Amino acid sequence: MINRVVSRLGLTRLSFAPYSFQELQEIVDVSNTRLDCFDCDAIQLICRKVAAVSGDARRVLDISRRAAEIAEMDDGESVSMTHVDKALNEMFNSIKLVAIRNASLHEKIFLQSIVARVST
Repeated sequence: MINRVVSRLGLTRLSFAPYSFQELQEIVDVSNTRLDCFDCDAIQLICRKVAAVSGDARRVLDISRRAAEIAEMDDGESVSMTHVDKALNEMFNSIKLVAIRNASLHEKIFLQSIVARVST
């Protein structure tokens, strides 16, 4: 077959399983080795929440970064559970996500078709 046809069939794609809670926590620990500003329970909450939803390591690091920004705006000392909770609420309950969740079936299909068209 032609290479572009084969790539469209997905025969060359690799599927990766989502990260588990322990793997995500290890990734965060390695990336924060020089920083002791995170509470252990806060890191655990972030990792468990993301592992339950998607298992995406980038998402864990984004939430950690946002929690650190919130902590810096508040007091600048350490990242606690309240800072993580605020960051999680921002990430998982944003206006865009709420609008997509509440969209009708036809609106969701339309959005999916736009994403499919743009990504190809």
